[in-house]
Formats: sequence, C-alpha cells, structure tokens
Amino acid sequence: ETVCVPVVASYDPNIKKVLPAGTGAEGFIPATTPKLNYTIHFQNTGNDTAYKVVVVDTIAATLDINTLIPLVASHDYRFERIDSNVVRFVFDSIYLVDSVHNEPLSHGFVKFSIQQKLNNPIGTKIFNNASIYFDKNEAIVTNTTFHTIGRDFLQMQLISSTKSSKYNVKEVSIFPNPFREQTQIIVESN
Repeated sequence: ETVCVPVVASYDPNIKKVLPAGTGAEGFIPATTPKLNYTIHFQNTGNDTAYKVVVVDTIAATLDINTLIPLVASHDYRFERIDSNVVRFVFDSIYLVDSVHNEPLSHGFVKFSIQQKLNNPIGTKIFNNASIYFDKNEAIVTNTTFHTIGRDFLQMQLISSTKSSKYNVKEVSIFPNPFREQTQIIVESN
C-alpha cells in the first residue's frame, strides 16, 4: 500500500495519523462518519537492531472497540485485545535495523479501522494516541490525534451567481457523495 501525504510540520518518525483528518483546527467530523482509519508509524532510531516491537493503543471510550479491524502492516504481527479498551500489535522477531545502519529499513507501521460509538453527541471529542515499545525500552508515546463531532461546520459563501430562465433547472444531483477521484453531476431541466 502506498500513501502520499504532505508533511506540514517537523517530522517525528513515531507518529499516529488518522483519516479522515477532519475539518479545521478542531478536526470536525459528522456523527455519521462510517469509520476512522488509524496508522501508527514507528522507526528504530536507536543504535542496534530491535528484535521485538509492541504497539499498545488504549481506545477512546467514544470509539466502539468491537468494530476495530486490524489492517495491513509493514511486518508480520500478532493482534491482541488485552483489556476492555486496550489492544496490542506485537511484532515478534521483527529484526528492525536501526536508522544509523540502514535508514530506509528502520521504519515500520500498522493500520486499523474503527467506528465511533453510535449517538456521540455534537461536541464530543475523540482523542487517541499509542505507545511504542522497542525491545525492553521505555515506551515512546505518539502524538494525540483528535476529532470533534460536529454539524454544519463547513461554511460556503456564494461569490457570484448567474440566473438564467433559459434552462429552467429543476434539480441538480451529485453522486457518489462524498467522492475522491470522480463524481457524476446531473442537471435536470426542461
């Protein structure tokens, strides 16, 4: 899997990202967002090979842990649910080389998707981070991702309009919506 995203700040190789990222500084998403896709990136920045990497994620109470689906990863892993809201991704025998000896091969990642709980009220905050353990070292804690459940958070302003009775437009349909690469726009008129 290949994902290209812009780097908009200083880069920490042990980081957690989420899609959709949300809108604005508050990370607004609608309560109807079907799922959140998390990626946890890690890198061995030590000075020797890491033999085991464990990623521990305490799932927010605003997310439904029963909908969590482990997805792809850079290396083979074992998924464990170790508490009512804690999961682990265990990379046994990963042999992750250090960045000093081989920077490109010192990276790894794991992805999972999860749904938010039904009926999260408007204004609910969803926070999430992860702890990454390299061998027997102390945890490296990632950044905290966040979303805010919102409504009517996208503001549109009509800059100009042209009205013509020539076409007598009855309805405009756009589908699928939302879309990524293409959509279809149908304009019904006389």
